[in-house]
Amino acid sequence: MRPLSPRLHHLDALRSAAILYGVLVHTATLGVTWPLTLISDISGYFRMGTFFLVSGFFGAMVLQRFGTAAFLKKRALALLVPLACGLLFLNPVTNWLVWNWHNPPLPLQDFLRQAWAGSLPFPRNGPMVWHLHLWFLISLTFYALMAPVAVTLARRLGRVVVPLGDRLAQLPGWLCVMLTAVFLALTSLGLRGFYEIALERILPHDGWNIPWLVRTTFYYWPMFLTGMAVFHHPGFAARFQAVSLPALALGATAVIFTRETMVQDGMLWEVVQLLTRAFLTVSAIAALMAVFGRWFSQPGFLSRSADAVYSIYILHFLLIYLIASALKPFDLHEVPRFLLVAGLTIVGLFALHRFVIKPSALLSLMFNGKPLSSRKR
Repeated sequence: MRPLSPRLHHLDALRSAAILYGVLVHTATLGVTWPLTLISDISGYFRMGTFFLVSGFFGAMVLQRFGTAAFLKKRALALLVPLACGLLFLNPVTNWLVWNWHNPPLPLQDFLRQAWAGSLPFPRNGPMVWHLHLWFLISLTFYALMAPVAVTLARRLGRVVVPLGDRLAQLPGWLCVMLTAVFLALTSLGLRGFYEIALERILPHDGWNIPWLVRTTFYYWPMFLTGMAVFHHPGFAARFQAVSLPALALGATAVIFTRETMVQDGMLWEVVQLLTRAFLTVSAIAALMAVFGRWFSQPGFLSRSADAVYSIYILHFLLIYLIASALKPFDLHEVPRFLLVAGLTIVGLFALHRFVIKPSALLSLMFNGKPLSSRKR
């Protein structure tokens, strides 16, 4: 067992940065061209992987501190309550705003009725799906349920797991990152193979996006587990949090080369894409942890923002399209529109958290996952 660490400001800051970057990514769904499209392209190689790995670290910390029963109760409150509130109160309106932005406008009542019946007219432009960005709460719920199982298995397989961590901890940082990235990429590929063989045929393909949710959850699961390993093995953590230039160069080269030279269709392309993406993502996360450990180890704006990350993430998609809809009559060019919407959204989110959500115990539970009992301490 690792001794409980003091507040790790660089991980809080990294988690906040990943969440705030998501505001930029989803602001780009309003419609952008190059170079603003790079925001979404780059995001796929670090943003959610970073959030899940850091979540694995803090999840392991909470699990060690409070035990399995209390951990699962805390995770249920922190994940399922905001998920339910977001799905019921936010996403229907957000999807309506998305529809009206990208398609001929419909009244809210007509949109909800047709969306429920699956009779919205084609083409259906825009990023509309019932869960929108809240899929990450569904994935985190699965990871939380499996976290105690992972710890139990690690203890029973201690003769294998501990020496592996010890060996990685003895390597130079660049090599530790590279080998970890290879291992995680192969693990993600193995989970994808399990999905294709055991789950693909039995999952419903009825428009609820369940196959995508399962595939994505499996893809990021090794990164969450790596975050748990980083918490439990300080030696491995010290080596893994490194800027591995060879790993970054190899991953970026592989991604660019395969995109330019391979036909982007078929099973072979999917395998290569998964491996190269996972390898580059893990290498990028390790580098970000090292950089943030170097420059954000003391309390600052980003680390203090960690308290608001759930509020920001759950509310930001709705606020982006509310602000964009309000600005639509001005017919702004895409660059100033992007900057103005993203800036106003970030300022508005912090204001909402500070002055509306945080002072209210009920709203803190609904949109930030804070238990009501914590307000009494």
